[in-house]
Amino acid sequence: MTTEEKEWQTFHKVFPVYALMSIKTRQDIFSSAAENAIDGMVFVETGIFTGGSFCFLGNELKKRNKQVTMHAVDNFLFENISKESEDEVVEAHGEEWRGRLYELFLHNLETYGLTEMTEIHAMDSIEASKTFEDNSIDFIHFDGSHASEYVKAEISAWLPKLKENSVIAGHDYPALYMTINSIFGNHIQVINNESYIVKLGNGFIE
Repeated sequence: MTTEEKEWQTFHKVFPVYALMSIKTRQDIFSSAAENAIDGMVFVETGIFTGGSFCFLGNELKKRNKQVTMHAVDNFLFENISKESEDEVVEAHGEEWRGRLYELFLHNLETYGLTEMTEIHAMDSIEASKTFEDNSIDFIHFDGSHASEYVKAEISAWLPKLKENSVIAGHDYPALYMTINSIFGNHIQVINNESYIVKLGNGFIE
């Protein structure tokens, strides 16, 4: 059995919605965010795919009875999704979802009872940022485009929307470390050599 197969077996048992992020990293970031969340907070994720990390976070919030509004930001065109990734989704969820990834995301929301607490923004991330008030977001997770110039523009667009004591997280840090480091410098906490966290002010998680 390959390492990847072992990893899938592990996180499928813990949380069966397919994700490109390891279960350990999801637990380290999202379980902590959920544990420390306060009712009324606003959480955003950009780059949803079929909701593996988004639904994990929502499920962690629900387990703790936290009243948090979640915003899912993605154009849902899946232009950069490889055939291999779609094949893995189909293997995890069933052949009936091939070519229906957005519908699978909606299905996953419903399965975990997250539909009512989720607002979907089916648009480009930078455009979506314009629909939020400044100083209104407590937590944002970036997992969309990995093009350096876009990532810089995306983070710049969302930064004013974050509250003074908020948290930024992002996936695929090894692929983006030069870009992320150029923005946040020494304020980055690397998670499992996979993701990163940046606290603005005091943040709200340990």
